[in-house]
Amino acid sequence: MHNQIGEGGLSALASMLRANHRIKLLNLMHTDVTSKGGQLLLDAVIGHPGLHHLELHDTKVASKDRAAIEAKLEENRKAHAAEEARDAAAREEALQSDL
Repeated sequence: MHNQIGEGGLSALASMLRANHRIKLLNLMHTDVTSKGGQLLLDAVIGHPGLHHLELHDTKVASKDRAAIEAKLEENRKAHAAEEARDAAAREEALQSDL
């Protein structure tokens, strides 16, 4: 059974993703997301650096869009990991300077 999110709902969701960068994981598995919806999601993921995981199993998102989405999510994950490493190094440096 599929969730009938529809293009209107997906368009609203994509807009929300562009505005809310706190979401890190989104599960759209078993929804009626189509190829057009996949393009909306790709545009939203490009504008959402905090999103790290997007489940699209059992949807109709085109393979090329799915691959582009996953590539951008991987880029987001790597950027997040690098940011965390920089923050940890800065904290360590601050601790060392306090000694």
